Amino acid sequence: MLESILFYCFATLAVITALLVIFTRHPVYSVLYLVLTMFALAALYLMLHAYFVAAIQLIVYAGAILVLFLFVVMLLNLDQEGEESFRSGPARWFAVPIALSFVTELYFVLAPFLQNPSKMIPSSEGTIEAVGHLLFTKHLLPFEIISFVLLTAILGVTVLSKKGWK
Repeated sequence: MLESILFYCFATLAVITALLVIFTRHPVYSVLYLVLTMFALAALYLMLHAYFVAAIQLIVYAGAILVLFLFVVMLLNLDQEGEESFRSGPARWFAVPIALSFVTELYFVLAPFLQNPSKMIPSSEGTIEAVGHLLFTKHLLPFEIISFVLLTAILGVTVLSKKGWK
């Protein structure tokens, strides 16, 4: 009974803070709401007995990547003028196809699990050995692609932060 109440509390907190990430106009507050979302997700992972995934969620995402996001947002000093130029600029035309491709990808990833919910329970239960084995055998290519995407993001932020660089 208590476990169900905690699950619904953390799930509600995760959904509300995720919505606040999207609908908050100030980028710094948006990143802070994303940190809260990561904490709520880590609590959900703990309730699923995936201790390693919960620790990684807190250390890597909430502790490192989101703090880096916060520094980048503060470094770029995004203001209302920059937000308006994004909304009226050519970048808005790329937003819809990217969002549609993300939703399509999410559907294809989740469709097998929604048809057979028993597939959602992993057999190894999030141990370090199982995660490492899957990461370096079955999911090696996506792991490497993600590393290149992150490297590209770091280079992009570096270029954007150099305002006087030609």
